[in-house]
Amino acid sequence: CPDASRYGLFSYDLNEMGGLEGTGAWTSSEGKGAELIGGRLGKKEIAGNYEIVGRRPTGDIDKGMSETYIGKLTVTQNMERYQLQWQLEDKVPYNGFGYVVGNSLVGVWGIGKEYGVKTYTIDGDYAVGKCEWTSPSLDFQTNSETIKRK
Repeated sequence: CPDASRYGLFSYDLNEMGGLEGTGAWTSSEGKGAELIGGRLGKKEIAGNYEIVGRRPTGDIDKGMSETYIGKLTVTQNMERYQLQWQLEDKVPYNGFGYVVGNSLVGVWGIGKEYGVKTYTIDGDYAVGKCEWTSPSLDFQTNSETIKRK
């Protein structure tokens, strides 16, 4: 059974029409992994069902996990936010959410609801920033805070 405290970041490249390109990367406390995506490529929309083949990071392999994995990725859209669910061979779903930033779909993933994302806009001249953040444990209600370097 995977560690219930696992979480990390993900990034998937977008094609010139705005859909998924077919490659992605992710991180966790165990290192960096990579994925190839098949299915609904060459489309304008991101939402849909995909087949995935991935390579686990060295830290997972050192713990006895297989070097590669296969599974399914389901992406749904809720306004500007995308919900992702990875279903791998180990049968434990990994959930995540993300946003389109430039030419990528980026966000966070985890097991359970104890993960979230903060995005900062920094005004370097004044060392002041505004942060918006959300988490599944907060039912995705957006919160904000202002930071100031001392």
